[in-house]
Amino acid sequence: MSNLTTTDSFIPSTSIERGSFSHFTCTITEKNATLYTISITIPACIIDIFFTTAASTQQQHIQASGLSKDSLPISYVIQNYTMHLTEYLKEFLLKYCIINVMYHVLRMQKLSAAGDPRLENIELTIGHNALYHFNINKADPIHFQEWKYFPFKTPQRKNYKDIDRQAENFITQEVELLAKTTTHDIICINDWICFDITITDQAGTHLIADNTHNFWFRITDEELENPLRDLFLGKKKHESFLSSNRGFQEYFSAILEGHYTFSVTIVDIVPHAYVCFEQFKYHFKIKTNKDLHKKIIEVFSYRHDISQRRAIVEETLKVLTSRHGFFVPDAMILRRKKKIMEIIRENPDFNVYKKQKDFEQSIDHLAHRQAREIFFIEQFAYNEGIAITHQDLAAYFNLMKRKRIKEEFLYFDIPSSKHSGQEVPIPTEEMYLACMREKALNHAIYHLTKK
Repeated sequence: MSNLTTTDSFIPSTSIERGSFSHFTCTITEKNATLYTISITIPACIIDIFFTTAASTQQQHIQASGLSKDSLPISYVIQNYTMHLTEYLKEFLLKYCIINVMYHVLRMQKLSAAGDPRLENIELTIGHNALYHFNINKADPIHFQEWKYFPFKTPQRKNYKDIDRQAENFITQEVELLAKTTTHDIICINDWICFDITITDQAGTHLIADNTHNFWFRITDEELENPLRDLFLGKKKHESFLSSNRGFQEYFSAILEGHYTFSVTIVDIVPHAYVCFEQFKYHFKIKTNKDLHKKIIEVFSYRHDISQRRAIVEETLKVLTSRHGFFVPDAMILRRKKKIMEIIRENPDFNVYKKQKDFEQSIDHLAHRQAREIFFIEQFAYNEGIAITHQDLAAYFNLMKRKRIKEEFLYFDIPSSKHSGQEVPIPTEEMYLACMREKALNHAIYHLTKK
Protein backbone atom coordinates (compact mmCIF):
# COMPACT_ATOMS: atom_id res chain seq x y z
CA MET A 1 0.00 0.00 0.00
CA SER A 2 1.04 3.62 -0.37
CA ASN A 3 2.95 5.21 2.47
CA LEU A 4 1.99 8.88 2.17
CA THR A 5 3.10 11.40 4.77
CA THR A 6 1.62 14.90 4.62
CA THR A 7 1.95 18.09 6.60
CA ASP A 8 -1.41 19.53 5.56
CA SER A 9 -4.91 18.20 6.07
CA PHE A 10 -4.67 15.52 3.38
CA ILE A 11 -5.74 11.99 4.27
CA PRO A 12 -3.27 9.26 3.23
CA SER A 13 -4.74 6.84 0.71
CA THR A 14 -4.24 3.10 0.50
CA SER A 15 -6.29 2.60 -2.68
CA ILE A 16 -4.30 1.43 -5.70
CA GLU A 17 -5.94 0.34 -8.95
CA ARG A 18 -2.76 -0.75 -10.71
CA GLY A 19 0.96 -0.41 -10.21
CA SER A 20 3.22 -1.00 -7.24
CA PHE A 21 3.96 1.88 -4.89
CA SER A 22 4.86 0.09 -1.65
CA HIS A 23 8.51 1.18 -1.75
CA PHE A 24 7.79 4.89 -1.92
CA THR A 25 7.13 7.56 0.69
CA CYS A 26 5.56 10.87 -0.28
CA THR A 27 5.56 14.13 1.68
CA ILE A 28 3.43 17.11 0.66
CA THR A 29 4.44 20.46 2.19
CA GLU A 30 3.66 24.12 1.66
CA LYS A 31 6.73 25.76 0.14
CA ASN A 32 5.19 29.23 0.25
CA ALA A 33 1.85 30.94 -0.13
CA THR A 34 1.49 29.81 -3.75
CA LEU A 35 3.39 26.52 -4.01
CA TYR A 36 3.28 22.98 -2.72
CA THR A 37 6.30 20.70 -2.81
CA ILE A 38 5.73 17.00 -3.41
CA SER A 39 8.75 14.94 -2.32
CA ILE A 40 8.89 11.26 -3.28
CA THR A 41 11.47 9.09 -1.51
CA ILE A 42 12.98 5.82 -2.70
CA PRO A 43 14.84 4.00 0.12
CA ALA A 44 18.62 3.55 -0.08
CA CYS A 45 18.38 -0.26 -0.28
CA ILE A 46 16.36 0.04 -3.51
CA ILE A 47 18.72 2.65 -4.95
CA ASP A 48 21.70 0.40 -4.26
CA ILE A 49 20.06 -2.49 -6.14
CA PHE A 50 19.36 -0.27 -9.15
CA PHE A 51 22.85 1.21 -8.96
CA THR A 52 24.58 -2.18 -8.83
CA THR A 53 22.37 -3.56 -11.61
CA ALA A 54 23.04 -0.54 -13.82
CA ALA A 55 26.78 -0.91 -13.21
CA SER A 56 26.73 -4.64 -14.00
CA THR A 57 24.85 -4.04 -17.27
CA GLN A 58 27.56 -1.58 -18.30
CA GLN A 59 30.36 -3.92 -17.18
CA GLN A 60 30.19 -5.97 -20.38
CA HIS A 61 30.36 -2.88 -22.60
CA ILE A 62 33.28 -0.94 -21.11
CA GLN A 63 36.75 -1.01 -22.61
CA ALA A 64 39.39 -0.61 -19.83
CA SER A 65 43.11 -0.47 -20.58
CA GLY A 66 44.86 -3.67 -19.47
CA LEU A 67 41.64 -5.44 -18.51
CA SER A 68 39.39 -7.77 -20.48
CA LYS A 69 35.62 -7.47 -20.25
CA ASP A 70 35.46 -10.76 -18.36
CA SER A 71 37.94 -9.63 -15.70
CA LEU A 72 36.66 -6.07 -15.26
CA PRO A 73 35.49 -5.82 -11.62
CA ILE A 74 32.16 -4.17 -10.78
CA SER A 75 34.00 -1.93 -8.30
CA TYR A 76 35.95 -0.44 -11.20
CA VAL A 77 32.74 0.48 -13.01
CA ILE A 78 31.19 2.05 -9.90
CA GLN A 79 34.34 3.98 -9.03
CA ASN A 80 34.97 5.37 -12.52
CA TYR A 81 31.42 5.78 -13.83
CA THR A 82 29.53 6.92 -10.72
CA MET A 83 28.58 10.31 -12.18
CA HIS A 84 27.30 8.79 -15.43
CA LEU A 85 25.40 6.04 -13.60
CA THR A 86 23.87 8.57 -11.21
CA GLU A 87 22.56 10.78 -14.02
CA TYR A 88 21.33 7.69 -15.85
CA LEU A 89 19.40 6.43 -12.82
CA LYS A 90 17.85 9.85 -12.16
CA GLU A 91 16.21 9.79 -15.57
CA PHE A 92 15.51 6.05 -15.57
CA LEU A 93 13.67 6.04 -12.22
CA LEU A 94 11.76 9.21 -13.10
CA LYS A 95 10.27 7.56 -16.19
CA TYR A 96 10.09 3.99 -14.90
CA CYS A 97 8.21 4.68 -11.67
CA ILE A 98 8.29 8.22 -10.23
CA ILE A 99 5.90 9.84 -12.74
CA ASN A 100 3.34 7.11 -12.09
CA VAL A 101 3.76 7.53 -8.32
CA MET A 102 3.51 11.32 -8.47
CA TYR A 103 0.27 11.35 -10.48
CA HIS A 104 -1.13 8.62 -8.23
CA VAL A 105 -0.45 10.82 -5.20
CA LEU A 106 -2.17 13.82 -6.80
CA ARG A 107 -5.27 11.82 -7.63
CA MET A 108 -5.53 9.87 -4.40
CA GLN A 109 -4.95 12.96 -2.24
CA LYS A 110 -7.41 14.99 -4.37
CA LEU A 111 -4.85 17.76 -4.35
CA SER A 112 -6.31 21.10 -5.43
CA ALA A 113 -3.65 22.11 -7.92
CA ALA A 114 -3.33 24.78 -10.58
CA GLY A 115 -1.57 23.04 -13.46
CA ASP A 116 0.77 20.11 -13.84
CA PRO A 117 3.62 19.36 -11.42
CA ARG A 118 7.10 20.60 -12.33
CA LEU A 119 10.24 18.68 -11.43
CA GLU A 120 12.39 20.92 -9.21
CA ASN A 121 15.39 18.70 -8.50
CA ILE A 122 16.57 15.14 -7.82
CA GLU A 123 18.81 13.98 -4.97
CA LEU A 124 20.35 10.59 -5.73
CA THR A 125 23.60 9.05 -4.50
CA ILE A 126 24.59 5.45 -3.84
CA GLY A 127 24.02 4.39 -0.23
CA HIS A 128 21.37 7.06 0.44
CA ASN A 129 17.64 7.55 -0.01
CA ALA A 130 16.74 9.18 -3.32
CA LEU A 131 14.43 12.21 -3.33
CA TYR A 132 12.44 13.57 -6.25
CA HIS A 133 11.05 17.06 -5.57
CA PHE A 134 8.14 18.48 -7.58
CA ASN A 135 6.56 21.93 -7.32
CA ILE A 136 2.89 22.50 -7.95
CA ASN A 137 0.89 25.71 -7.81
CA LYS A 138 -1.67 25.86 -5.04
CA ALA A 139 -5.28 26.30 -6.03
CA ASP A 140 -7.84 27.96 -3.81
CA PRO A 141 -10.65 25.45 -3.28
CA ILE A 142 -13.93 26.08 -5.09
CA HIS A 143 -17.04 26.16 -2.93
CA PHE A 144 -19.50 24.09 -4.94
CA GLN A 145 -23.21 24.79 -5.08
CA GLU A 146 -26.14 22.46 -5.76
CA TRP A 147 -25.21 22.49 -9.41
CA LYS A 148 -27.60 19.73 -10.53
CA TYR A 149 -30.46 22.22 -10.14
CA PHE A 150 -28.91 24.92 -12.34
CA PRO A 151 -31.20 25.89 -15.25
CA PHE A 152 -29.83 24.33 -18.42
CA LYS A 153 -31.12 24.51 -21.96
CA THR A 154 -29.79 21.65 -24.07
CA PRO A 155 -28.61 22.77 -27.52
CA GLN A 156 -30.90 21.04 -29.99
CA ARG A 157 -30.01 18.93 -33.00
CA LYS A 158 -30.89 19.75 -36.59
CA ASN A 159 -33.87 17.68 -37.71
CA TYR A 160 -32.60 16.62 -41.11
CA LYS A 161 -33.25 12.98 -41.99
CA ASP A 162 -29.82 12.81 -43.60
CA ILE A 163 -28.27 13.24 -40.14
CA ASP A 164 -30.10 10.15 -38.92
CA ARG A 165 -28.87 8.21 -41.93
CA GLN A 166 -25.27 9.29 -41.30
CA ALA A 167 -25.51 8.11 -37.68
CA GLU A 168 -27.12 4.83 -38.73
CA ASN A 169 -24.44 4.24 -41.38
CA PHE A 170 -21.67 4.93 -38.90
CA ILE A 171 -23.10 2.45 -36.39
CA THR A 172 -23.75 -0.17 -39.09
CA GLN A 173 -20.22 0.11 -40.47
CA GLU A 174 -18.63 -0.36 -37.06
CA VAL A 175 -20.89 -3.32 -36.23
CA GLU A 176 -19.92 -4.94 -39.53
CA LEU A 177 -16.23 -4.33 -38.79
CA LEU A 178 -16.67 -5.99 -35.41
CA ALA A 179 -18.25 -9.03 -37.06
CA LYS A 180 -15.34 -9.33 -39.50
CA THR A 181 -12.61 -8.92 -36.88
CA THR A 182 -10.88 -12.12 -35.82
CA THR A 183 -7.90 -10.56 -34.01
CA HIS A 184 -9.55 -9.12 -30.87
CA ASP A 185 -6.81 -10.47 -28.60
CA ILE A 186 -3.88 -10.12 -31.02
CA ILE A 187 -2.00 -6.82 -31.25
CA CYS A 188 -2.39 -5.10 -34.62
CA ILE A 189 -1.44 -1.76 -36.15
CA ASN A 190 -3.12 1.26 -34.46
CA ASP A 191 -4.19 -0.72 -31.39
CA TRP A 192 -3.69 0.73 -27.93
CA ILE A 193 -2.13 -1.72 -25.48
CA CYS A 194 -1.73 -1.73 -21.72
CA PHE A 195 1.27 -3.55 -20.27
CA ASP A 196 3.01 -4.24 -16.96
CA ILE A 197 6.80 -4.06 -16.80
CA THR A 198 9.25 -5.21 -14.14
CA ILE A 199 13.06 -5.22 -13.99
CA THR A 200 14.49 -8.75 -13.70
CA ASP A 201 17.75 -10.61 -14.05
CA GLN A 202 18.37 -12.54 -17.26
CA ALA A 203 16.59 -15.59 -15.82
CA GLY A 204 13.43 -13.55 -15.18
CA THR A 205 13.72 -13.24 -11.39
CA HIS A 206 12.43 -9.91 -10.11
CA LEU A 207 15.29 -7.80 -8.75
CA ILE A 208 12.89 -6.04 -6.34
CA ALA A 209 9.63 -7.51 -5.06
CA ASP A 210 6.42 -5.57 -5.80
CA ASN A 211 8.11 -3.35 -8.35
CA THR A 212 5.82 -3.64 -11.37
CA HIS A 213 4.66 -0.52 -13.19
CA ASN A 214 2.00 0.02 -15.80
CA PHE A 215 1.98 1.87 -19.14
CA TRP A 216 -0.07 2.35 -22.30
CA PHE A 217 1.41 2.29 -25.79
CA ARG A 218 0.02 2.84 -29.29
CA ILE A 219 1.06 0.55 -32.14
CA THR A 220 1.35 2.75 -35.24
CA ASP A 221 2.48 2.31 -38.82
CA GLU A 222 4.78 5.32 -38.67
CA GLU A 223 7.69 5.22 -41.08
CA LEU A 224 10.29 5.73 -38.36
CA GLU A 225 11.78 2.56 -36.95
CA ASN A 226 10.20 1.76 -33.58
CA PRO A 227 11.61 -1.27 -31.72
CA LEU A 228 8.67 -1.32 -29.30
CA ARG A 229 6.15 -1.56 -32.13
CA ASP A 230 8.06 -4.48 -33.57
CA LEU A 231 8.26 -6.10 -30.13
CA PHE A 232 4.52 -5.97 -29.42
CA LEU A 233 3.04 -6.44 -32.89
CA GLY A 234 1.41 -9.87 -33.19
CA LYS A 235 1.57 -10.74 -29.51
CA LYS A 236 -1.53 -11.75 -27.56
CA LYS A 237 -3.47 -10.37 -24.61
CA HIS A 238 -2.13 -11.74 -21.28
CA GLU A 239 1.08 -12.91 -22.97
CA SER A 240 4.21 -12.55 -20.80
CA PHE A 241 7.81 -12.49 -21.96
CA LEU A 242 11.33 -11.31 -21.10
CA SER A 243 12.89 -8.56 -23.18
CA SER A 244 15.89 -6.24 -23.28
CA ASN A 245 14.30 -4.38 -26.21
CA ARG A 246 16.18 -1.27 -27.32
CA GLY A 247 12.93 0.71 -27.31
CA PHE A 248 12.56 0.30 -23.55
CA GLN A 249 16.20 1.22 -22.93
CA GLU A 250 15.94 4.38 -25.05
CA TYR A 251 12.60 5.45 -23.57
CA PHE A 252 13.65 5.13 -19.94
CA SER A 253 16.94 6.96 -20.46
CA ALA A 254 18.85 8.62 -23.27
CA ILE A 255 21.95 9.25 -21.15
CA LEU A 256 23.49 5.78 -21.29
CA GLU A 257 22.81 2.76 -23.45
CA GLY A 258 20.85 0.60 -21.00
CA HIS A 259 20.95 -3.18 -20.93
CA TYR A 260 18.23 -4.06 -18.42
CA THR A 261 16.13 -7.19 -18.79
CA PHE A 262 12.40 -6.62 -18.33
CA SER A 263 9.51 -8.94 -17.63
CA VAL A 264 6.57 -7.69 -19.70
CA THR A 265 2.91 -8.74 -19.48
CA ILE A 266 0.27 -7.51 -21.92
CA VAL A 267 -2.64 -6.58 -19.68
CA ASP A 268 -5.15 -5.37 -22.26
CA ILE A 269 -5.67 -4.50 -25.92
CA VAL A 270 -8.04 -1.84 -27.27
CA PRO A 271 -8.43 -2.92 -30.94
CA HIS A 272 -8.51 -0.17 -33.55
CA ALA A 273 -10.38 -2.36 -36.05
CA TYR A 274 -13.82 -1.36 -34.76
CA VAL A 275 -15.49 1.03 -32.33
CA CYS A 276 -16.81 -1.03 -29.42
CA PHE A 277 -20.32 0.24 -28.72
CA GLU A 278 -20.52 -1.63 -25.43
CA GLN A 279 -17.57 0.47 -24.19
CA PHE A 280 -19.20 3.53 -25.77
CA LYS A 281 -22.44 2.89 -23.87
CA TYR A 282 -20.51 2.40 -20.65
CA HIS A 283 -18.61 5.65 -21.11
CA PHE A 284 -21.78 7.70 -21.62
CA LYS A 285 -24.10 5.74 -19.29
CA ILE A 286 -26.24 4.63 -22.22
CA LYS A 287 -28.50 1.58 -21.93
CA THR A 288 -30.42 1.33 -25.22
CA ASN A 289 -29.57 1.39 -28.92
CA LYS A 290 -31.99 4.28 -29.32
CA ASP A 291 -29.94 6.37 -26.91
CA LEU A 292 -26.77 5.22 -28.68
CA HIS A 293 -28.20 6.53 -31.95
CA LYS A 294 -29.06 9.88 -30.32
CA LYS A 295 -25.56 10.20 -28.91
CA ILE A 296 -23.91 9.50 -32.27
CA ILE A 297 -26.19 12.09 -33.92
CA GLU A 298 -24.56 14.73 -31.70
CA VAL A 299 -21.41 14.61 -33.84
CA PHE A 300 -23.26 14.79 -37.17
CA SER A 301 -25.67 17.63 -36.33
CA TYR A 302 -24.03 21.02 -36.93
CA ARG A 303 -25.24 24.55 -36.32
CA HIS A 304 -23.00 27.50 -37.20
CA ASP A 305 -20.08 25.10 -37.81
CA ILE A 306 -20.32 23.70 -34.28
CA SER A 307 -21.57 20.16 -33.61
CA GLN A 308 -24.38 19.55 -31.17
CA ARG A 309 -21.93 17.69 -28.95
CA ARG A 310 -19.48 20.59 -28.82
CA ALA A 311 -22.35 23.03 -28.16
CA ILE A 312 -23.56 20.88 -25.24
CA VAL A 313 -20.05 20.73 -23.76
CA GLU A 314 -19.46 24.46 -24.09
CA GLU A 315 -22.83 25.32 -22.59
CA THR A 316 -22.27 22.90 -19.71
CA LEU A 317 -18.91 24.40 -18.83
CA LYS A 318 -20.24 27.93 -19.28
CA VAL A 319 -23.12 27.29 -16.86
CA LEU A 320 -20.94 25.58 -14.27
CA THR A 321 -17.98 27.97 -14.33
CA SER A 322 -20.07 31.15 -14.47
CA ARG A 323 -22.04 30.17 -11.36
CA HIS A 324 -19.00 29.35 -9.24
CA GLY A 325 -16.66 32.10 -8.19
CA PHE A 326 -12.98 31.14 -8.37
CA PHE A 327 -9.62 32.60 -9.36
CA VAL A 328 -7.21 30.95 -11.77
CA PRO A 329 -3.54 31.78 -11.06
CA ASP A 330 -1.77 33.76 -13.79
CA ALA A 331 1.01 31.15 -13.92
CA MET A 332 -1.47 28.49 -15.06
CA ILE A 333 -2.86 30.78 -17.78
CA LEU A 334 0.64 31.61 -19.04
CA ARG A 335 1.58 27.94 -19.25
CA ARG A 336 -1.66 27.27 -21.09
CA LYS A 337 -0.86 30.04 -23.56
CA LYS A 338 2.59 28.55 -24.14
CA LYS A 339 1.05 25.15 -24.88
CA ILE A 340 -1.48 26.66 -27.31
CA MET A 341 1.31 28.47 -29.14
CA GLU A 342 3.31 25.23 -29.44
CA ILE A 343 0.32 23.55 -31.08
CA ILE A 344 -0.45 26.45 -33.42
CA ARG A 345 3.17 26.73 -34.59
CA GLU A 346 2.87 23.21 -36.02
CA ASN A 347 0.02 24.40 -38.25
CA PRO A 348 1.15 25.22 -41.82
CA ASP A 349 -1.03 28.38 -41.69
CA PHE A 350 0.62 29.70 -38.52
CA ASN A 351 2.11 32.77 -40.23
CA VAL A 352 -1.29 33.63 -41.69
CA TYR A 353 -2.94 33.42 -38.27
CA LYS A 354 -0.18 35.45 -36.65
CA LYS A 355 -0.74 38.38 -39.02
CA GLN A 356 -4.34 38.79 -37.87
CA LYS A 357 -4.65 41.97 -35.83
CA ASP A 358 -6.53 40.24 -32.99
CA PHE A 359 -4.21 37.20 -32.91
CA GLU A 360 -2.66 37.88 -29.48
CA GLN A 361 -6.00 38.82 -27.96
CA SER A 362 -7.61 35.63 -29.28
CA ILE A 363 -4.79 33.47 -27.89
CA ASP A 364 -5.03 35.18 -24.50
CA HIS A 365 -8.78 34.66 -24.40
CA LEU A 366 -8.47 30.98 -25.38
CA ALA A 367 -5.71 30.35 -22.81
CA HIS A 368 -7.78 31.95 -20.06
CA ARG A 369 -10.89 29.96 -20.96
CA GLN A 370 -9.09 26.62 -21.21
CA ALA A 371 -7.13 27.17 -17.99
CA ARG A 372 -10.35 28.08 -16.22
CA GLU A 373 -12.13 24.96 -17.51
CA ILE A 374 -9.29 22.62 -16.51
CA PHE A 375 -8.94 24.29 -13.12
CA PHE A 376 -12.67 23.84 -12.51
CA ILE A 377 -13.16 20.31 -13.86
CA GLU A 378 -10.44 18.73 -11.72
CA GLN A 379 -11.82 20.17 -8.48
CA PHE A 380 -15.33 19.30 -9.67
CA ALA A 381 -14.22 15.67 -10.24
CA TYR A 382 -12.77 15.43 -6.73
CA ASN A 383 -15.84 17.06 -5.20
CA GLU A 384 -18.14 14.61 -7.00
CA GLY A 385 -16.03 11.61 -6.02
CA ILE A 386 -15.30 10.63 -9.64
CA ALA A 387 -13.33 7.37 -9.53
CA ILE A 388 -11.41 6.00 -12.50
CA THR A 389 -10.95 2.31 -13.24
CA HIS A 390 -9.17 0.33 -15.93
CA GLN A 391 -12.56 -0.10 -17.63
CA ASP A 392 -12.89 3.70 -17.83
CA LEU A 393 -9.48 3.93 -19.48
CA ALA A 394 -10.32 1.26 -22.06
CA ALA A 395 -13.54 3.14 -22.92
CA TYR A 396 -11.54 6.38 -23.12
CA PHE A 397 -9.11 4.87 -25.66
CA ASN A 398 -12.07 3.42 -27.56
CA LEU A 399 -13.10 6.99 -28.43
CA MET A 400 -9.71 7.66 -30.06
CA LYS A 401 -10.24 5.11 -32.85
CA ARG A 402 -11.99 7.44 -35.30
CA LYS A 403 -10.98 11.04 -35.89
CA ARG A 404 -14.50 12.41 -35.75
CA ILE A 405 -15.56 10.88 -32.46
CA LYS A 406 -12.14 11.62 -30.96
CA GLU A 407 -12.36 15.31 -31.82
CA GLU A 408 -16.00 15.64 -30.74
CA PHE A 409 -16.30 13.34 -27.71
CA LEU A 410 -12.92 14.05 -26.09
CA TYR A 411 -12.78 17.69 -25.02
CA PHE A 412 -9.69 18.02 -22.84
CA ASP A 413 -6.06 17.43 -23.76
CA ILE A 414 -4.87 13.88 -24.29
CA PRO A 415 -1.36 13.21 -22.92
CA SER A 416 1.11 13.14 -25.79
CA SER A 417 2.16 9.66 -26.87
CA LYS A 418 5.00 10.91 -29.07
CA HIS A 419 8.55 12.03 -28.39
CA SER A 420 10.67 13.35 -31.26
CA GLY A 421 8.03 12.09 -33.66
CA GLN A 422 8.07 8.54 -32.30
CA GLU A 423 5.45 6.72 -30.22
CA VAL A 424 6.53 6.14 -26.60
CA PRO A 425 4.83 4.56 -23.57
CA ILE A 426 2.54 6.75 -21.42
CA PRO A 427 2.47 6.26 -17.63
CA THR A 428 -0.96 4.90 -16.73
CA GLU A 429 -1.47 7.29 -13.80
CA GLU A 430 -1.09 10.25 -16.15
CA MET A 431 -3.85 8.74 -18.31
CA TYR A 432 -6.07 8.30 -15.24
CA LEU A 433 -5.99 12.05 -14.64
CA ALA A 434 -6.85 12.85 -18.27
CA CYS A 435 -9.67 10.29 -18.24
CA MET A 436 -10.99 11.71 -14.96
CA ARG A 437 -11.53 15.11 -16.60
CA GLU A 438 -13.64 13.59 -19.37
CA LYS A 439 -15.62 11.43 -16.97
CA ALA A 440 -16.34 14.44 -14.74
CA LEU A 441 -17.51 16.43 -17.77
CA ASN A 442 -19.84 13.63 -18.91
CA HIS A 443 -21.10 13.29 -15.32
CA ALA A 444 -22.11 16.96 -15.38
CA ILE A 445 -23.73 16.69 -18.83
CA TYR A 446 -25.63 13.57 -17.78
CA HIS A 447 -27.26 15.29 -14.80
CA LEU A 448 -27.84 18.70 -16.38
CA THR A 449 -29.53 17.22 -19.47
CA LYS A 450 -31.46 14.52 -17.61
CA LYS A 451 -35.19 15.05 -17.86
